[in-house]
Amino acid sequence: MARLGLLLLVGWFAYSAISLVSVRYQQRLLYVDLGRAQAVENELGIDWRYLQLERAKLTTNARIQQVTTQKLNMQIPHIGQIIYIKDSELVNNLASPAAQQSNQ
Repeated sequence: MARLGLLLLVGWFAYSAISLVSVRYQQRLLYVDLGRAQAVENELGIDWRYLQLERAKLTTNARIQQVTTQKLNMQIPHIGQIIYIKDSELVNNLASPAAQQSNQ
């Protein structure tokens, strides 16, 4: 009986040792994965900040003015070319197409 108890005790210690080694190995693997994920997170953060700077650069008034004059050949209109529309005329013109469609 003592031999059986001793054998079970040695078996339990061996199992515990193997389990401990296995858990430590899995812990190391997870730690390495965590380090890789943090590195990817840092790279994505850098890319995000770069894209925000690019967006800010592309949406400045000076950049929009440059694109409109160079690529679209647009120019700022002269004072004589500007047409002013009263709010009342705008409301009447917007309402009349809707009324015309409902009559048809």
